Amino acid sequence: MKRLILLTAYDLSKNPLPELALPVLSRHGWSITVAGMCAGNSVMGRVLPYPCQRHQIADVNLKGPAYEWRVFDWLQRARTGPYDVIYIHSNVLAYRAALGLAGPLFGKRLVFHSTDYIDPLDHCLYAWLEKKLARRARLHLNAEFHRAYIDQTRYGFRAPALVVPPNLPSAWPIPEPSPEVRRKLGATSPDDVLAIVHGGWSSLRGTSKLVEALAALPPRFRLVMTADPNPALQAALVRLGIEQRVRCIGRQKYEDLFQYTSSSDIGILLYANNDLGNFFGAPTRLTEYLACGLPVLGCHFTGLQLLLLKHGIGLSTDPESPQDIATRLLELEAARRDGRFSRAEIRRRFLDVFAFDHWEDAICRAFDELMDSPHLPPRPIRPNLSAIGGPLYVPSPPRIGSREHSSRYDPRA
Repeated sequence: MKRLILLTAYDLSKNPLPELALPVLSRHGWSITVAGMCAGNSVMGRVLPYPCQRHQIADVNLKGPAYEWRVFDWLQRARTGPYDVIYIHSNVLAYRAALGLAGPLFGKRLVFHSTDYIDPLDHCLYAWLEKKLARRARLHLNAEFHRAYIDQTRYGFRAPALVVPPNLPSAWPIPEPSPEVRRKLGATSPDDVLAIVHGGWSSLRGTSKLVEALAALPPRFRLVMTADPNPALQAALVRLGIEQRVRCIGRQKYEDLFQYTSSSDIGILLYANNDLGNFFGAPTRLTEYLACGLPVLGCHFTGLQLLLLKHGIGLSTDPESPQDIATRLLELEAARRDGRFSRAEIRRRFLDVFAFDHWEDAICRAFDELMDSPHLPPRPIRPNLSAIGGPLYVPSPPRIGSREHSSRYDPRA
Protein backbone atom coordinates (compact mmCIF):
# COMPACT_ATOMS: atom_id res chain seq x y z
CA MET A 1 0.00 0.00 0.00
CA LYS A 2 1.29 3.47 -0.91
CA ARG A 3 1.69 5.78 2.10
CA LEU A 4 1.30 9.55 2.23
CA ILE A 5 1.65 12.12 4.99
CA LEU A 6 0.01 15.53 4.63
CA LEU A 7 1.57 18.37 6.61
CA THR A 8 -0.31 21.66 6.78
CA ALA A 9 -0.10 24.85 8.81
CA TYR A 10 -3.86 25.41 8.53
CA ASP A 11 -6.33 24.91 11.36
CA LEU A 12 -8.23 21.88 10.05
CA SER A 13 -11.23 22.57 12.29
CA LYS A 14 -12.10 25.73 10.31
CA ASN A 15 -12.50 24.49 6.72
CA PRO A 16 -11.98 21.34 4.63
CA LEU A 17 -9.56 22.78 2.05
CA PRO A 18 -6.30 21.05 3.06
CA GLU A 19 -7.91 17.61 2.84
CA LEU A 20 -9.88 17.91 -0.41
CA ALA A 21 -7.49 15.70 -2.41
CA LEU A 22 -7.18 12.98 0.24
CA PRO A 23 -10.53 11.08 0.20
CA VAL A 24 -10.10 10.02 -3.45
CA LEU A 25 -6.51 8.95 -2.80
CA SER A 26 -7.75 6.88 0.13
CA ARG A 27 -10.29 5.20 -2.14
CA HIS A 28 -7.51 4.72 -4.66
CA GLY A 29 -5.51 2.57 -2.24
CA TRP A 30 -3.36 5.09 -0.39
CA SER A 31 -2.73 4.98 3.35
CA ILE A 32 -3.17 8.56 4.57
CA THR A 33 -1.68 10.35 7.58
CA VAL A 34 -2.77 13.92 8.33
CA ALA A 35 -0.74 16.23 10.57
CA GLY A 36 -2.05 19.73 11.23
CA MET A 37 -3.70 22.04 13.72
CA CYS A 38 -6.84 20.51 15.30
CA ALA A 39 -6.45 17.43 13.09
CA GLY A 40 -8.63 15.34 15.41
CA ASN A 41 -11.51 17.79 15.00
CA SER A 42 -11.16 18.50 11.30
CA VAL A 43 -14.12 19.71 9.25
CA MET A 44 -13.64 16.94 6.70
CA GLY A 45 -13.53 14.36 9.46
CA ARG A 46 -16.79 15.69 10.90
CA VAL A 47 -18.70 16.03 7.62
CA LEU A 48 -17.24 13.63 5.03
CA PRO A 49 -14.94 11.27 6.94
CA TYR A 50 -12.49 8.95 5.18
CA PRO A 51 -9.91 6.44 6.51
CA CYS A 52 -6.77 8.18 7.80
CA GLN A 53 -4.58 8.66 10.85
CA ARG A 54 -4.70 12.13 12.39
CA HIS A 55 -2.06 13.92 14.46
CA GLN A 56 -1.92 17.35 16.08
CA ILE A 57 1.16 19.31 14.96
CA ALA A 58 0.80 21.88 17.72
CA ASP A 59 -1.80 23.56 19.89
CA VAL A 60 -3.52 26.50 18.17
CA ASN A 61 -2.34 28.83 20.94
CA LEU A 62 1.31 27.78 20.67
CA LYS A 63 3.49 30.58 19.31
CA GLY A 64 7.11 31.52 18.75
CA PRO A 65 10.04 29.11 19.10
CA ALA A 66 7.90 26.39 20.69
CA TYR A 67 5.61 26.32 17.64
CA GLU A 68 8.54 26.36 15.22
CA TRP A 69 10.12 23.44 17.05
CA ARG A 70 6.92 21.40 16.82
CA VAL A 71 6.70 22.03 13.08
CA PHE A 72 10.38 21.14 12.63
CA ASP A 73 9.86 17.95 14.63
CA TRP A 74 6.97 16.86 12.38
CA LEU A 75 9.00 17.61 9.27
CA GLN A 76 11.65 15.22 10.59
CA ARG A 77 9.02 12.58 11.36
CA ALA A 78 7.86 12.88 7.76
CA ARG A 79 11.43 12.63 6.46
CA THR A 80 12.29 9.53 8.47
CA GLY A 81 8.85 7.90 8.77
CA PRO A 82 7.36 5.03 6.75
CA TYR A 83 5.97 7.20 3.96
CA ASP A 84 6.31 7.22 0.20
CA VAL A 85 5.10 10.81 -0.27
CA ILE A 86 5.50 13.95 1.82
CA TYR A 87 2.67 16.32 0.90
CA ILE A 88 3.41 19.91 1.98
CA HIS A 89 0.20 21.96 1.96
CA SER A 90 0.13 25.78 2.05
CA ASN A 91 2.63 28.51 1.39
CA VAL A 92 2.94 29.29 5.10
CA LEU A 93 4.47 25.87 5.62
CA ALA A 94 6.56 25.99 2.42
CA TYR A 95 9.35 28.21 3.67
CA ARG A 96 9.54 26.25 6.92
CA ALA A 97 9.71 22.98 4.95
CA ALA A 98 12.46 24.38 2.73
CA LEU A 99 14.61 24.61 5.86
CA GLY A 100 13.23 21.64 7.81
CA LEU A 101 13.51 19.19 4.90
CA ALA A 102 16.91 20.35 3.66
CA GLY A 103 19.09 17.34 2.97
CA PRO A 104 18.12 13.79 2.02
CA LEU A 105 14.52 12.60 1.87
CA PHE A 106 15.49 8.90 1.87
CA GLY A 107 13.67 8.09 -1.36
CA LYS A 108 10.45 9.90 -0.54
CA ARG A 109 8.62 11.94 -3.16
CA LEU A 110 7.88 15.55 -2.25
CA VAL A 111 4.58 17.20 -3.26
CA PHE A 112 4.02 20.93 -2.80
CA HIS A 113 0.48 22.33 -2.81
CA SER A 114 0.48 26.11 -3.21
CA THR A 115 -2.70 27.74 -1.92
CA ASP A 116 -1.75 31.40 -2.24
CA TYR A 117 0.61 33.76 -4.01
CA ILE A 118 3.73 35.01 -2.23
CA ASP A 119 4.67 38.34 -3.78
CA PRO A 120 8.49 38.40 -4.05
CA LEU A 121 8.49 42.21 -3.82
CA ASP A 122 6.82 42.18 -0.40
CA HIS A 123 8.19 38.88 0.95
CA CYS A 124 11.49 38.27 -0.80
CA LEU A 125 12.91 35.85 1.81
CA TYR A 126 9.75 33.73 1.97
CA ALA A 127 9.57 33.64 -1.83
CA TRP A 128 13.24 32.59 -2.04
CA LEU A 129 12.68 29.74 0.43
CA GLU A 130 9.49 28.69 -1.37
CA LYS A 131 11.51 28.54 -4.58
CA LYS A 132 13.98 26.16 -2.92
CA LEU A 133 11.17 23.83 -1.89
CA ALA A 134 9.38 24.12 -5.26
CA ARG A 135 12.49 23.03 -7.16
CA ARG A 136 12.76 19.87 -5.07
CA ALA A 137 9.10 18.88 -5.40
CA ARG A 138 8.20 16.08 -7.80
CA LEU A 139 4.61 17.28 -8.22
CA HIS A 140 3.05 20.72 -7.86
CA LEU A 141 -0.57 21.36 -7.00
CA ASN A 142 -1.92 24.88 -7.30
CA ALA A 143 -5.28 26.46 -6.57
CA GLU A 144 -5.45 28.45 -9.82
CA PHE A 145 -4.00 27.90 -13.27
CA HIS A 146 -2.67 31.42 -13.89
CA ARG A 147 -0.71 31.22 -10.66
CA ALA A 148 0.50 27.72 -11.48
CA TYR A 149 2.07 29.01 -14.67
CA ILE A 150 3.45 32.13 -12.97
CA ASP A 151 5.03 30.00 -10.23
CA GLN A 152 6.61 27.68 -12.76
CA THR A 153 8.15 30.50 -14.78
CA ARG A 154 9.53 32.43 -11.82
CA TYR A 155 10.74 29.39 -9.88
CA GLY A 156 11.82 27.30 -12.86
CA PHE A 157 10.74 23.99 -11.33
CA ARG A 158 10.83 20.92 -13.54
CA ALA A 159 8.00 18.88 -12.08
CA PRO A 160 4.50 18.78 -13.60
CA ALA A 161 1.82 21.13 -12.24
CA LEU A 162 -1.78 20.18 -11.58
CA VAL A 163 -4.46 22.75 -10.82
CA VAL A 164 -6.63 21.71 -7.87
CA PRO A 165 -9.12 24.51 -7.15
CA PRO A 166 -10.42 24.87 -3.58
CA ASN A 167 -13.96 23.81 -4.49
CA LEU A 168 -16.47 21.94 -2.38
CA PRO A 169 -17.24 18.32 -3.32
CA SER A 170 -20.68 17.50 -4.69
CA ALA A 171 -21.57 15.42 -1.62
CA TRP A 172 -21.25 18.37 0.76
CA PRO A 173 -24.57 18.52 2.68
CA ILE A 174 -26.64 21.64 1.93
CA PRO A 175 -29.81 22.40 3.95
CA GLU A 176 -33.01 23.50 2.28
CA PRO A 177 -33.92 27.22 2.42
CA SER A 178 -35.85 28.04 5.57
CA PRO A 179 -38.39 30.87 6.11
CA GLU A 180 -37.52 30.77 9.81
CA VAL A 181 -33.82 31.29 9.09
CA ARG A 182 -34.66 34.13 6.70
CA ARG A 183 -36.59 35.88 9.45
CA LYS A 184 -33.65 35.36 11.78
CA LEU A 185 -31.42 37.03 9.18
CA GLY A 186 -33.69 40.09 9.01
CA ALA A 187 -36.03 39.37 6.11
CA THR A 188 -39.51 40.65 6.94
CA SER A 189 -41.29 39.85 3.67
CA PRO A 190 -40.86 37.61 0.60
CA ASP A 191 -39.72 40.69 -1.37
CA ASP A 192 -36.68 41.28 0.83
CA VAL A 193 -33.32 40.48 -0.75
CA LEU A 194 -30.74 38.88 1.52
CA ALA A 195 -27.15 39.30 0.37
CA ILE A 196 -24.59 37.32 2.37
CA VAL A 197 -20.85 37.77 2.86
CA HIS A 198 -18.86 34.83 4.18
CA GLY A 199 -16.65 36.87 6.47
CA GLY A 200 -16.77 40.24 8.19
CA TRP A 201 -15.53 43.80 7.98
CA SER A 202 -12.30 43.72 5.98
CA SER A 203 -10.48 45.91 3.49
CA LEU A 204 -9.59 42.71 1.63
CA ARG A 205 -13.29 41.89 1.12
CA GLY A 206 -14.35 45.39 0.07
CA THR A 207 -16.98 45.64 2.80
CA SER A 208 -16.64 49.42 3.22
CA LYS A 209 -17.77 49.93 -0.39
CA LEU A 210 -20.43 47.25 -0.01
CA VAL A 211 -22.17 48.95 2.93
CA GLU A 212 -22.06 52.27 1.06
CA ALA A 213 -23.80 50.52 -1.83
CA LEU A 214 -26.38 49.06 0.57
CA ALA A 215 -27.18 52.55 1.86
CA ALA A 216 -28.03 53.63 -1.70
CA LEU A 217 -30.39 50.68 -2.25
CA PRO A 218 -34.07 50.39 -1.24
CA PRO A 219 -34.75 49.11 2.32
CA ARG A 220 -35.72 45.66 1.02
CA PHE A 221 -32.00 44.94 0.46
CA ARG A 222 -30.36 43.50 3.54
CA LEU A 223 -26.87 42.23 4.29
CA VAL A 224 -25.69 39.25 6.35
CA MET A 225 -22.09 38.85 7.54
CA THR A 226 -20.77 35.66 9.12
CA ALA A 227 -18.65 37.48 11.68
CA ASP A 228 -19.01 39.48 14.86
CA PRO A 229 -19.50 43.24 14.52
CA ASN A 230 -16.51 45.43 15.29
CA PRO A 231 -16.30 49.16 16.12
CA ALA A 232 -15.30 50.18 12.58
CA LEU A 233 -18.28 48.34 11.08
CA GLN A 234 -20.74 49.63 13.66
CA ALA A 235 -19.56 53.21 13.16
CA ALA A 236 -19.96 52.90 9.38
CA LEU A 237 -23.46 51.43 9.67
CA VAL A 238 -24.62 54.15 12.06
CA ARG A 239 -23.13 56.87 9.86
CA LEU A 240 -24.96 55.46 6.83
CA GLY A 241 -28.20 54.84 8.74
CA ILE A 242 -28.37 51.13 7.85
CA GLU A 243 -27.57 49.50 11.19
CA GLN A 244 -31.00 47.80 11.16
CA ARG A 245 -30.39 46.30 7.69
CA VAL A 246 -27.11 44.51 8.45
CA ARG A 247 -27.06 41.32 10.51
CA CYS A 248 -23.75 40.01 11.89
CA ILE A 249 -24.36 36.41 12.93
CA GLY A 250 -20.89 35.72 14.31
CA ARG A 251 -18.30 33.19 13.23
CA GLN A 252 -20.01 29.87 12.51
CA LYS A 253 -18.78 26.31 12.55
CA TYR A 254 -18.07 25.56 8.92
CA GLU A 255 -20.82 22.99 8.49
CA ASP A 256 -23.36 25.29 10.23
CA LEU A 257 -22.59 28.14 7.83
CA PHE A 258 -24.66 26.63 5.03
CA GLN A 259 -28.03 26.88 6.78
CA TYR A 260 -27.68 30.66 6.57
CA THR A 261 -26.25 30.71 3.06
CA SER A 262 -28.93 28.46 1.59
CA SER A 263 -31.63 30.77 3.01
CA SER A 264 -30.06 33.88 1.48
CA ASP A 265 -30.50 35.19 -2.08
CA ILE A 266 -27.15 36.54 -3.33
CA GLY A 267 -23.57 35.66 -2.45
CA ILE A 268 -21.08 38.56 -2.27
CA LEU A 269 -17.54 37.90 -3.45
CA LEU A 270 -15.71 41.22 -3.51
CA TYR A 271 -12.06 41.61 -2.65
CA ALA A 272 -9.24 44.06 -3.20
CA ASN A 273 -6.95 43.95 -6.20
CA ASN A 274 -3.81 43.76 -4.08
CA ASP A 275 -1.80 41.05 -5.82
CA LEU A 276 -1.83 38.43 -8.56
CA GLY A 277 -3.63 35.98 -6.31
CA ASN A 278 -6.69 38.15 -5.93
CA PHE A 279 -6.64 39.30 -9.54
CA PHE A 280 -6.89 35.77 -10.91
CA GLY A 281 -8.24 33.64 -8.09
CA ALA A 282 -11.74 32.35 -7.39
CA PRO A 283 -11.67 31.33 -3.73
CA THR A 284 -13.63 28.63 -1.95
CA ARG A 285 -16.40 31.06 -1.08
CA LEU A 286 -17.44 30.91 -4.72
CA THR A 287 -18.50 27.26 -4.45
CA GLU A 288 -19.89 27.78 -0.95
CA TYR A 289 -22.42 30.11 -2.60
CA LEU A 290 -22.95 28.02 -5.73
CA ALA A 291 -23.54 24.80 -3.79
CA CYS A 292 -26.41 26.59 -2.03
CA GLY A 293 -27.87 27.78 -5.34
CA LEU A 294 -26.96 31.46 -4.92
CA PRO A 295 -25.94 33.70 -7.81
CA VAL A 296 -22.77 35.63 -7.08
CA LEU A 297 -21.82 39.29 -7.27
CA GLY A 298 -18.07 39.20 -7.85
CA CYS A 299 -15.18 41.44 -8.82
CA HIS A 300 -14.50 42.35 -12.43
CA PHE A 301 -11.03 40.79 -12.17
CA THR A 302 -9.83 38.46 -14.92
CA GLY A 303 -10.36 34.99 -13.47
CA LEU A 304 -13.55 35.49 -11.48
CA GLN A 305 -15.24 37.67 -14.10
CA LEU A 306 -14.65 35.04 -16.77
CA LEU A 307 -16.14 32.30 -14.60
CA LEU A 308 -19.21 34.39 -13.76
CA LEU A 309 -19.91 35.22 -17.40
CA LYS A 310 -18.95 31.89 -19.00
CA HIS A 311 -21.10 29.80 -16.68
CA GLY A 312 -23.95 32.25 -16.08
CA ILE A 313 -23.62 32.16 -12.30
CA GLY A 314 -23.75 35.87 -11.51
CA LEU A 315 -22.57 39.36 -12.39
CA SER A 316 -19.30 41.23 -11.96
CA THR A 317 -18.75 44.72 -10.60
CA ASP A 318 -16.07 47.27 -9.82
CA PRO A 319 -15.34 46.55 -6.13
CA GLU A 320 -14.14 50.14 -5.63
CA SER A 321 -17.42 51.71 -6.80
CA PRO A 322 -20.42 51.67 -4.42
CA GLN A 323 -22.60 52.96 -7.27
CA ASP A 324 -21.64 50.07 -9.55
CA ILE A 325 -22.10 47.54 -6.75
CA ALA A 326 -25.62 48.90 -6.08
CA THR A 327 -26.48 48.84 -9.78
CA ARG A 328 -25.39 45.23 -10.18
CA LEU A 329 -27.36 44.15 -7.10
CA LEU A 330 -30.47 45.69 -8.61
CA GLU A 331 -29.75 43.87 -11.87
CA LEU A 332 -29.35 40.57 -10.02
CA GLU A 333 -32.65 41.11 -8.21
CA ALA A 334 -34.45 41.87 -11.49
CA ALA A 335 -32.88 38.84 -13.22
CA ARG A 336 -33.97 36.54 -10.40
CA ARG A 337 -37.53 37.86 -10.62
CA ASP A 338 -37.45 37.15 -14.38
CA GLY A 339 -36.49 33.52 -13.76
CA ARG A 340 -32.75 33.79 -14.36
CA PHE A 341 -30.25 32.63 -11.73
CA SER A 342 -32.72 30.21 -10.17
CA ARG A 343 -31.49 28.11 -7.26
CA ALA A 344 -31.88 24.91 -9.25
CA GLU A 345 -29.89 26.26 -12.19
CA ILE A 346 -27.05 27.63 -10.05
CA ARG A 347 -26.90 24.36 -8.11
CA ARG A 348 -26.79 22.46 -11.41
CA ARG A 349 -23.85 24.55 -12.62
CA PHE A 350 -22.05 23.75 -9.38
CA LEU A 351 -22.55 20.02 -9.93
CA ASP A 352 -21.77 20.13 -13.65
CA VAL A 353 -18.61 22.23 -13.55
CA PHE A 354 -17.40 23.43 -10.16
CA ALA A 355 -17.68 20.47 -7.77
CA PHE A 356 -14.29 19.15 -6.69
CA ASP A 357 -15.23 15.68 -7.95
CA HIS A 358 -14.28 16.75 -11.48
CA TRP A 359 -10.60 16.90 -10.48
CA GLU A 360 -10.42 13.58 -8.64
CA ASP A 361 -9.42 11.43 -11.62
CA ALA A 362 -6.64 13.89 -12.49
CA ILE A 363 -5.38 13.75 -8.90
CA CYS A 364 -5.21 9.96 -8.97
CA ARG A 365 -3.36 9.98 -12.30
CA ALA A 366 -0.90 12.59 -11.06
CA PHE A 367 -0.05 10.61 -7.92
CA ASP A 368 0.24 7.36 -9.89
CA GLU A 369 2.66 9.05 -12.29
CA LEU A 370 4.52 10.48 -9.32
CA MET A 371 5.17 6.97 -7.98
CA ASP A 372 6.05 5.60 -11.43
CA SER A 373 8.60 8.35 -12.20
CA PRO A 374 11.96 7.75 -10.52
CA HIS A 375 13.46 11.16 -11.31
CA LEU A 376 12.57 14.73 -12.14
CA PRO A 377 12.54 15.48 -15.88
CA PRO A 378 15.74 17.09 -17.22
CA ARG A 379 13.97 20.36 -18.05
CA PRO A 380 10.73 22.09 -17.03
CA ILE A 381 7.56 20.51 -18.39
CA ARG A 382 5.71 23.12 -20.44
CA PRO A 383 2.20 23.15 -19.02
CA ASN A 384 -0.74 22.49 -21.35
CA LEU A 385 -2.74 25.62 -20.56
CA SER A 386 -5.76 24.35 -22.48
CA ALA A 387 -5.89 21.35 -20.15
CA ILE A 388 -4.87 22.63 -16.71
CA GLY A 389 -7.55 25.31 -16.81
CA GLY A 390 -10.34 22.79 -17.19
CA PRO A 391 -13.11 22.22 -16.62
CA LEU A 392 -13.61 25.78 -15.41
CA TYR A 393 -12.21 27.47 -18.53
CA VAL A 394 -12.74 24.76 -21.16
CA PRO A 395 -15.79 22.77 -22.35
CA SER A 396 -17.57 21.23 -19.41
CA PRO A 397 -17.31 17.51 -18.58
CA PRO A 398 -20.36 15.24 -18.41
CA ARG A 399 -22.71 16.25 -15.64
CA ILE A 400 -22.17 14.48 -12.34
CA GLY A 401 -24.70 11.67 -12.09
CA SER A 402 -25.18 11.43 -15.87
CA ARG A 403 -24.70 8.18 -17.79
CA GLU A 404 -21.39 9.40 -19.18
CA HIS A 405 -20.00 10.26 -15.76
CA SER A 406 -18.44 7.86 -13.29
CA SER A 407 -21.07 6.04 -11.28
CA ARG A 408 -19.18 6.49 -8.01
CA TYR A 409 -20.56 10.04 -7.64
CA ASP A 410 -23.86 10.31 -5.82
CA PRO A 411 -24.54 14.04 -5.46
CA ARG A 412 -27.35 15.52 -3.49
CA ALA A 413 -30.10 16.43 -5.93
